[in-house]
Amino acid sequence: MTSLKYLQQFESISHQLAAQGMRMETRQTYGAFASMPNVQVVAVYPAANGLPHYARDAELFIGTLDDLQLWLAGIQWLTTYYSMIGIDNGTKRHKIEEAESERQLLESLRTGEQPRNLKR
Repeated sequence: MTSLKYLQQFESISHQLAAQGMRMETRQTYGAFASMPNVQVVAVYPAANGLPHYARDAELFIGTLDDLQLWLAGIQWLTTYYSMIGIDNGTKRHKIEEAESERQLLESLRTGEQPRNLKR
């Protein structure tokens, strides 16, 4: 049975992930979580265009909603810290990701293969 608190937490985390360019999906309980009764396991993936093709199915996080909140707090802290000291404001990373996406698109048009199968 799902509680209102759980649904609100799920909705809040979904909005935070969307702002960071990620998406969340629920997973079947497996591995270390298999022995824990009544635990909802979630996995975090990059959003559709959040990363180049070769990394779009990467699982960035697997765990409970409480663990995910802590993980998101760490990402937020790191992002704020980097921008505060001037290491990265996202524009350099965005330019590199765009260049890689364009390279993969041009290569797939040239070879006729799917972007996932392309080698560098």
